[in-house]
Amino acid sequence: MQGERFFELIHLYLSKKISVKEQVELDSAITNDEKLSVLFKELTKPKNMIVGPLELEEKFGKTMNATRGRDEVNRTVLKISRNAFLKYAAAILIGIFTCSVLYYGISNSYNVDNFSQKIETKNGERKNVTLPDGTHVWLNSASTIAFKKSFGKENRDISLTGEAYFEVSKNQNLPMYINAKELTVKVVGTSFNVRSYPDENRAEASLVEGKIELFINKDQKDSKFLQVIPGEKISVNYDKKLNNQPKNSETSKIPTKDMIIQKSIFLKNNSSDVPAEIAWKENKLVFDKEPFDNIISKLEKWYDVQIEIKNDSLKQHNLSGNMESDHIEDVLELLKSTGIEFKFKKENNLITIY
Repeated sequence: MQGERFFELIHLYLSKKISVKEQVELDSAITNDEKLSVLFKELTKPKNMIVGPLELEEKFGKTMNATRGRDEVNRTVLKISRNAFLKYAAAILIGIFTCSVLYYGISNSYNVDNFSQKIETKNGERKNVTLPDGTHVWLNSASTIAFKKSFGKENRDISLTGEAYFEVSKNQNLPMYINAKELTVKVVGTSFNVRSYPDENRAEASLVEGKIELFINKDQKDSKFLQVIPGEKISVNYDKKLNNQPKNSETSKIPTKDMIIQKSIFLKNNSSDVPAEIAWKENKLVFDKEPFDNIISKLEKWYDVQIEIKNDSLKQHNLSGNMESDHIEDVLELLKSTGIEFKFKKENNLITIY
């Protein structure tokens, strides 16, 4: 990789403007070239925010010399002009300062012990609430949002477990931060859905209108940043398996965590259908080529039941459907009508599928 391109990618990375494809390009460069990896780690250390471009240029030279000394046989000379280096170094310093402020600011604000105000739903329950700042929140089953007493005055920090749809009251001077597992969503005023249950291997953020900024793995030095546009869904999968990856999606593997980032389109133009990601807030269950065991997990929360699958072959099926019923037996019969064969029996709160 040419030197100027490498520094351009670092600049984009630190200024939070890097695209998924550019992130893949940068990850590949630092994975396959030891010298670039060493340089990347050195230039992105928070302590470097206190030095100027000339000092950083000197550090760059020392880093490369040390690297060449360790690996004389495979060394490559990173050719970059002094002017180009200073140009990108200056941008990098600004990016490092911004990242440091964001990192320490967000990390300190999300001390769970400070989140004394809670709104919860149980299995089979859904709520629509209005927060002190005027934000409307729909809570799906088995979900919790927590916030501080100072919410809406000094901060708009929310901790989310489960699933919630937000219509955020606009406040340019006081952005809202929603923390859900490895996801942190920054928003000023917009509508979006976040799903992050502790018993599921993925977390999702789906934007309906406006814009959001999404931090992934925020408490680590290799945190990622994405800007999301209306109609996009960002999924973070924790077991390297992408279920139902859309043809128009882009993926990027986070190097230091066992995750995959998936970007896809969930809102389609000229379509009157309510997408699965937000249908739940209208009391509808919508599945779009979803794995059978994922559907079962949603049904357990929706109907407050326990479901055991005795036939593992059923987990290989992906199903689609639009269902509205107060009785889970009706939903299971509809699932059977899609062409897969199974039987079930219900005893009190336990359903066995075989």
